[in-house]
Amino acid sequence: MWALDRQVRFAAGTLVILGFVLAWAVDVRFLALSAAVGGALAVTAALDICPMAVLLGRMPWNRGSGR
Repeated sequence: MWALDRQVRFAAGTLVILGFVLAWAVDVRFLALSAAVGGALAVTAALDICPMAVLLGRMPWNRGSGR
């Protein structure tokens, strides 16, 4: 199992790459997805919170056998 911070980095990176690929292949307006992810990462780092980690922590693969 991957550590939670690694899962967050993977998910955020995948969203940024997806935004760039969609902007290149479909419509340049998909760059907004990459910009939103980048902006969210900056804001959450400044506030020292991580809503994506909270969400990923609730996923079934991150739950221990006792929950």
